[in-house]
Amino acid sequence: MPITQDDLRKCVEEGMTMIGAAKHLNVSKSSIQRSCRKWGVSFDRIGKVSQEYLEKVVTPERIYDCLDRKLTLEEAAADFKIHRTTFARRLSKLGISFRKVKFDPVEYALLKKQGLLDTEIREVFGMSSSGLNNAKNIHNIKKEKRNFENISEEDIKKMYLVDKLPIQDISEKTNKSVTNIYEILKSYKILLRRQDGINISKDDLLKDYIADKMSLDLLALKYRTTTDAVKLSIIRHNLDTDNLYALQGASLNHFNSLQEQLIYGSLLGDGCLETSHVNASFNVAHCLAQKDYVLYKYQILRNFVSECGISEGARLDERTLKEYYHCIFDTVQRRVFTDILPLFYHFDEDKKKIKYINDEVLNKLDERGLSFWFMDDGWKSGNQLGISTECFTDPDLNKIVSYFKNKWDIQAVIDTGRRIVFKKINAFLFQSLISPHIIPLFSYKLLPLSHQKIIKEKEYKEDYRTLPFNPDNLKVSDFDFNHESFSKEINDFIKKYEWLGSVGTQVKWCFTYRYKEKLAGVVLINEPNSFSKLLKEGDPQNYEALIQRGCSASWTPKNMGSSLIMLSLRWMAHYTSKKVFVGYSDPKASEVGTIYQACNFDYLGNNFGTKHLYIHPTIKDGSYFSKQTLYRTSTLKKWCQYEGILFEKEWLKENGFKDLTKIPTKIKEDWHDWIKKIIRESILIKIPLKGKYCLVLGKNKTDQKILNKLKNYEPKEYPKRDT
Repeated sequence: MPITQDDLRKCVEEGMTMIGAAKHLNVSKSSIQRSCRKWGVSFDRIGKVSQEYLEKVVTPERIYDCLDRKLTLEEAAADFKIHRTTFARRLSKLGISFRKVKFDPVEYALLKKQGLLDTEIREVFGMSSSGLNNAKNIHNIKKEKRNFENISEEDIKKMYLVDKLPIQDISEKTNKSVTNIYEILKSYKILLRRQDGINISKDDLLKDYIADKMSLDLLALKYRTTTDAVKLSIIRHNLDTDNLYALQGASLNHFNSLQEQLIYGSLLGDGCLETSHVNASFNVAHCLAQKDYVLYKYQILRNFVSECGISEGARLDERTLKEYYHCIFDTVQRRVFTDILPLFYHFDEDKKKIKYINDEVLNKLDERGLSFWFMDDGWKSGNQLGISTECFTDPDLNKIVSYFKNKWDIQAVIDTGRRIVFKKINAFLFQSLISPHIIPLFSYKLLPLSHQKIIKEKEYKEDYRTLPFNPDNLKVSDFDFNHESFSKEINDFIKKYEWLGSVGTQVKWCFTYRYKEKLAGVVLINEPNSFSKLLKEGDPQNYEALIQRGCSASWTPKNMGSSLIMLSLRWMAHYTSKKVFVGYSDPKASEVGTIYQACNFDYLGNNFGTKHLYIHPTIKDGSYFSKQTLYRTSTLKKWCQYEGILFEKEWLKENGFKDLTKIPTKIKEDWHDWIKKIIRESILIKIPLKGKYCLVLGKNKTDQKILNKLKNYEPKEYPKRDT
């Protein structure tokens, strides 16, 4: 839980040390220090005491009294109001030991032969890790050197899959750390066994982690795995992730996929790693106008960030000697940041950090990482896009050009200002990669083209090459219109050409255009998630329908999309009760509703839809989702399956949607509690509202005249695309 000022002052009043307060509040010492600076709270420096005080107060008689009361070393130090280290030195000088069992090198050797780790052995001796290492040094027990040679795929498969050796046995046999063995298995794409900790059962975690409140270290020890594996299991089973994210001591010792791409992309851009005598930390700083962007990064990295959060201030730019106001936050210092430091920096003779381009970083960079790099340092000029890369050397710039050519088949050039530039078609291709991941704040950096058009441009060359006919002279009249069942072919077509890359909810009506049985266009129509009173009379549930998805192939005629939509809607008006058809234009996809305007839809405004999207590691594989997603029938079914609840057919209406009146109250309450928990844990992304279009369509002219008189809205002027 976050530290409050009252909690901190209470710890000071009770005479706790800073470390004692950290343990009491279940946070790290660095969190206490930051909070002290923030609120001007000061702990008495009782750790720095005089020798006279020690001899007068910390006497052997009082120490033996602490032993009789069975106090731990930490509790005794707190009782004397001195630092643990100071107390330990006093004990050493007096020759008094607090350990229940003294270190025995013979017993240590026997325990090692039994396959125990040092972390387990120090529990036996009741020693800290540093105490055990000191004892080993005193008794000249040499530390085994790690084996840095790679294990071949054949050897690891034999040990793990054929001989079925435990992870710990493989670690001992190869003289590699347990974490290293996990990394090797992952690199060879070998699926982990259930008993190896990556799939600790939910029941075990409910007992040990929730009920018994075992620490992550103890859980890792019990299940003979790493703390990372335990954390992943806790997140996977959705157990107390609020607490897991909030605890500084429980910060993940690795990056998840999105965090890695943010850090890599930002370090190529405006981000930096700050070094100290301990470990490195990651720094994020942007101008005040980009505060939403800083908040976006903060939410993604929140398990690495202290309670101090985002601050605003001024900094002096050494290049321009001007003062700039910015928003900033730093992560806590962690080994994981220190480990990646050599991937982004090398040091000159004056030990000054210099950024450079590393091939390993480029190989790991995907569309999300590129989007963060572009949001940091990207720009638009005419029909060109580019990235500011002036700080890199010529060999580094050539590496970047080769990376785009080899990995993405995009031709980049270096301009006279030492910047990476994408021209014409390559700008379209580059934008098609990053645009789904660009937050609305930076839409001004993108070309004024809809994502659908960019996708078509991207796919055209490959489509043209594989077609069994020449599409150059095709007309709309050459295509066959069909009402057909939704199929895998249509699903794959939508994923390829529709910018969202998914179908969404279940499909009720599906219409297609085909040429010589080759699928050329698709329109999907469904019931709306919520209904609008767009006619003065009648039930909206009977007359309203939603244009759910629509797209066409790259090789089709220009006006085929509008033709397919109108044929589909006329079929609906003739064969169903639907008379009002609504569609949305999404500014996030650079849409203004051009196709709806071509079909003479009425424009209702641009203040519709959700204001926010969310990101959560357990929902849609970490992709964006709306709050509405969690309330869908399909989500309820998945939640019931996960919780072991049998989903009854009686809980559904005739149209296939859930009927909340028939679902038991306890199940509804638990489901709603789960939704609140997911929303609370999710990253919040602000998005622009959508534009809404509506078409009222009758079966014939007479029907159309009647419906026009029943319109319950005033059409607005069509929006235009910015140029």
